[in-house]
Amino acid sequence: MNVYGVWPNVEKVLLAYLKQETGAATYTETPSNLETVVPCIVVERIPGGFGRDYEKTFHVDLTVFAKSRGAVWDLVQKVEVAMVRCNLFDEVRESDSFGNVAYSNTALRRAVGTYELDARPQ
Repeated sequence: MNVYGVWPNVEKVLLAYLKQETGAATYTETPSNLETVVPCIVVERIPGGFGRDYEKTFHVDLTVFAKSRGAVWDLVQKVEVAMVRCNLFDEVRESDSFGNVAYSNTALRRAVGTYELDARPQ
């Protein structure tokens, strides 16, 4: 089978898309100045996924940071809606729904969710 094009850089695609859809800052790593940039979303491609024929499934963790529990869940709602509406991939699935995860800086709150993204070479 010949494959033409390349699979998308899912982190790069989601950084731009989630920033546009939620208005929050987006990063691929937790910024060192996190306290000054929240609310924000960290997009990280993680191990896992598989491919069949020309289609590939990518796994991505989305981490939402904010200054309060309420603000985290408000941003999580925006992210969840944006991901359901996302037409940049063949299919988008929430494999692990968002959950509260304790963070070392107790002045901040964090929630993490995992998505599976099916894509073909572009």
